[in-house]
Amino acid sequence: MTKIEIVMVLTTLMSITWAAIVTIHTMQAIKKHKAKVDYYQKPQVQCKIARHVLKNKWYSDGGEVFR
Repeated sequence: MTKIEIVMVLTTLMSITWAAIVTIHTMQAIKKHKAKVDYYQKPQVQCKIARHVLKNKWYSDGGEVFR
């Protein structure tokens, strides 16, 4: 193998490795985000947040609490 072929093979392997790392990281981030969304969609959690907002009167400054 010539030097150019070795460089091409190494570049290809680095690209494949980088793509795999990015894909795995993205899949983990999506999994964490879905878990957070599922948590905040529970009625008990929403009631707990609403009680906390009412207790601290966060609604009085005109801010948006729930989107």
